[in-house]
Amino acid sequence: METDNIRQNLIDAGCSSMDIEEIIRQLQTGNMKDALHDMKKARCKRMDEMHECARKVDCLDYLIRNTQKQLKADETIGRSGHDQERRTEVGNGMGQNISQE
Repeated sequence: METDNIRQNLIDAGCSSMDIEEIIRQLQTGNMKDALHDMKKARCKRMDEMHECARKVDCLDYLIRNTQKQLKADETIGRSGHDQERRTEVGNGMGQNISQE
């Protein structure tokens, strides 16, 4: 693989410039095992970052679901509370002036 392609792939992978230079140096000097080790370390770091992002997304999903449930519950309570209010008014003889929704 060409050095420019390797460099671009490492950049795209989010490696630091210091890590990129070290890996390229290792590859150019034939030290494939160390280069491979460093690439695997970089991969592990990206996987840790991905898992951390997924955890944050999970937290937001939890809050979204709970907020949606609360909103639905509030709407249901609001409707039934409004209906109860209307029945009470009708039962008290005040229903003549209630407009239909």
